[in-house]
Amino acid sequence: MNIIKNLFKIFIFFILISFLISIIIIRFYSPIKQKIYNQNITKKDSKYTIICLGDSGTAGKYPIPLQKILDEKYPNKFSVVDCGIAGANLETILDSLDANINTYNPDIAICMMGGTNLTSFSFFIRNTLNLRLKYLLGLLKEYLYDRIFNDSINTMENKAVKLFHQHEYEKAEPLFIKILDKEPNRALSFFCLFFIYKYYYADDIEHQKLAYEMAKKAIDNDFNVGKCDYYNLLIEQNENNDQEKEYYVNKAINDDDFSYIYLSYRQILNAIDNNIEIKKALLDKISANDQENYNAILGVEYLEKKDYQKAEEYFSKAEEARLNKNTGTFYDLYKAIVKKLTDNNVKVICMQYPMRRISPLQDLLKNEPYYNKIAFISNEKLFKDAVFDKGYDALFIDQNSGDSGHCTDLGNTMIAENVVSTLEKIID
Repeated sequence: MNIIKNLFKIFIFFILISFLISIIIIRFYSPIKQKIYNQNITKKDSKYTIICLGDSGTAGKYPIPLQKILDEKYPNKFSVVDCGIAGANLETILDSLDANINTYNPDIAICMMGGTNLTSFSFFIRNTLNLRLKYLLGLLKEYLYDRIFNDSINTMENKAVKLFHQHEYEKAEPLFIKILDKEPNRALSFFCLFFIYKYYYADDIEHQKLAYEMAKKAIDNDFNVGKCDYYNLLIEQNENNDQEKEYYVNKAINDDDFSYIYLSYRQILNAIDNNIEIKKALLDKISANDQENYNAILGVEYLEKKDYQKAEEYFSKAEEARLNKNTGTFYDLYKAIVKKLTDNNVKVICMQYPMRRISPLQDLLKNEPYYNKIAFISNEKLFKDAVFDKGYDALFIDQNSGDSGHCTDLGNTMIAENVVSTLEKIID
């Protein structure tokens, strides 16, 4: 009887190994199909299709006013497809590029990308290799614990996160709820569900209450994924409750997970009315941990103080620190994306993030054979002048990269208008 049991175990083991090998082949060598949710874009018989590649600075941001402006100036000439993925690094963008090219057959690609690779904070998405390994190890764990006929938590989360990236929030939501029913402290699913409640149901009071309670639980349980978003919400929602606001401000300042703290810098300052003592303590902490963002933050502050020269000194220091973070992997991935696009006869526009210099991108690509096929867009002077005149908060809703963040409607419109002027040149 024992012999039969052992043979059965060996048989099951080989079945599992074969299954995992097939999964590895599929996950590593097949392009990840990406269906981008573009509610505001109707497929039409346009002369040119534009895909916008990037992270959360692109997803749901400047492509929307870009389509509107192009429709007004050139009716039926352009279709703008938002291929931005919140938290996407360069590997994620490259991994989904074949699917985007095959699905949309673009004429033009606008690339504002790479920021996630260069920051110590990578939102809630690590690189796709780690996701794949986590997925495969999760499968092995589930099967070894005799759950062959049950839904794997890891498999379910992988599917839910994929739907989340595709902006299919209504499909992803029940999966995240089911996952959290089984494992309430699963940080990634917890944050994704919080994000859906906070942003997708932004106009629903009950969902906003749920998001607030989730943020409290996340901070109390020290969930690292999305921590800055939790802090921001708790500080913002307690604007009129000094005791609660002070509690979360102090907790944020003293949090050991520094890579998340500096992303809440501006929200904290607003909450404490720029308290000089706390501000100095916070800047000292940022300086000790992250020179890039420390100098970038000071650059913004001097711009708002109308000292353009001093601001440029700090922006230069921030740029130097940022370039020192670059690795060969970053260079290779960026070039691979641009090369794949040009190889498919797609006109490429490389656009720098607001307030950052375009020269590092130009230097990165200047020796490539496809360099003359690329157009470059700088948002640096446009945004620096606007911050100098209007203040940072007029253009950005947060300060998650020291000298930049997610744009307001005004900021997104400024980017879109800047893109239109470049499109007119390359099309003509």
